[in-house]
Amino acid sequence: MTEAVVTVWGADRVGIRLSPSGTFNDMTDSDPETFFVYLLGQLNRFGLAYLHIVDALESDIRHGANVINLEVLRKAYNGTLIVCGGYDRARAGEAIAEGKADAVAFGQLYIANPDLVERFNLNAPLNEPDAVTFYGGNEKGYTDYPALVD
Repeated sequence: MTEAVVTVWGADRVGIRLSPSGTFNDMTDSDPETFFVYLLGQLNRFGLAYLHIVDALESDIRHGANVINLEVLRKAYNGTLIVCGGYDRARAGEAIAEGKADAVAFGQLYIANPDLVERFNLNAPLNEPDAVTFYGGNEKGYTDYPALVD
């Protein structure tokens, strides 16, 4: 499948997102490290724009996830590696400084803080995401969070 997509769109326009430690809908793998190290080795040959890894979430850990350390995935994948999964400013900085990732994605924090970069730069307080408003309804929760400076 990856080869077909890369052939049509070009590798520099293709990214893949994986959740190696995920437990959503009771998914599990008895040896995820072996599988994902192999998979990432295979993906290396395509020269993708990026690989996006959803790191183990607290909910995955509570549900018995077989957690794969980012260091293992970083060693297995040669291209641009983006991670996400409950990161805050400090943890994101550590992941990048320690070479575990090239970038960190912030989903919920960006929804609640459209000025997230400015807030990080100023070490300013963050708005809390309102999960009740996720996935439907109207603009509430997507366009009404207060900016740092109005």
